[in-house]
Amino acid sequence: LLLSGCQGSLAYELMQAAKGSGDPSGEQVQNMMPIVEEMKKLPSAAELATREMRPRKWGAFSGFPESKMMWVTDKAYDTPEAASADVIRQCREESGKDCKTYVIYSNLCFAVAQGNKGKPFTAYGYGPTGQLAKKMAAANCKNQGGTNCEPVPGAPASCATPCNLISDKSCRYEQPAYIFPGKNGNKMKTMPSFFGRMGG
Repeated sequence: LLLSGCQGSLAYELMQAAKGSGDPSGEQVQNMMPIVEEMKKLPSAAELATREMRPRKWGAFSGFPESKMMWVTDKAYDTPEAASADVIRQCREESGKDCKTYVIYSNLCFAVAQGNKGKPFTAYGYGPTGQLAKKMAAANCKNQGGTNCEPVPGAPASCATPCNLISDKSCRYEQPAYIFPGKNGNKMKTMPSFFGRMGG
């Protein structure tokens, strides 16, 4: 009922994907409410279709097996290779370890939230804007049983997008995608269909 007016929009598709399989519990629906409010700001598929398509942008994160730390790009790059090189450099400079890129992503924002489940833990979120990615991370934290879930203080979302779809009304971009280095021949795979309407 809440989303009936949004049907057919990018916001509706994002909410459907966030629900996953099966019906969400009442608590899960409550946890998703901040995301629903943020999604209302997203443009409709019809509006996106009138905008100019921008080139794909890339981000990445890296680390090494023994560490819980990760290094993330703080700007968008024109190629996956440049994004990967940046996070490997950051990781090596700060840790001196043999670092590897875990994932390279394109045309989306990535954020981390912290919560507590007897001990501190982290949850991740992504979306077409940094604000939505942060709210998705906090909701995912709560849906995993966390308490006091908040985006990591002082850590901005890592956005690898050509523009902000809400504030830049002239821009659209292709649907988000990802690469797992060393797997599937380093081929790019697009994200689930809830972003599909961003292409066009």
